[in-house]
Amino acid sequence: MIQMARRRPSGPTSSGSFPHVEAIYVNDRRHRAGGRFVHKRGHLSNLLINASTMNKPVNCRYFYGDYFRGKNKEECRLIAANPENSRPWRRSLCDRCPVPELLIVSNSRDLLLEAEVKRKFLRDSVEVTFAICGKHKIHLDDPRYCPQCAAEQGEQIMVKTGS
Repeated sequence: MIQMARRRPSGPTSSGSFPHVEAIYVNDRRHRAGGRFVHKRGHLSNLLINASTMNKPVNCRYFYGDYFRGKNKEECRLIAANPENSRPWRRSLCDRCPVPELLIVSNSRDLLLEAEVKRKFLRDSVEVTFAICGKHKIHLDDPRYCPQCAAEQGEQIMVKTGS
């Protein structure tokens, strides 16, 4: 909730040492995470932002975010590519999505996935429905393990060690 804006008091931590910046302090809880700065002119690189409203950064090859010139377009291209998906994708699904972990843990570097949003325990979640090793073109029951990639990696280790 934004309260009536007032000028931030001057002191050693204020923007008094930066005369080109005139900051208005909103929500007078200065030392808590809920406080925010609203700047009229000038710029500061470190703004105090409420951490509970920010989403965690997404480290997934299927996540797409376009924020150029004020746009706020976000989508999961893995979910969008599945025509059988009936439930809508939301950004909050990325926080509990198993796909980034699968991409890291899997021994197949050419993993091709298909996923959809399903309702489980009164909450939506992303579920991987189909996985293929793109290098060997075989269906994987467990996306974490490709037997042919494991055999190749075992051969490479034996060649490197000279056994």
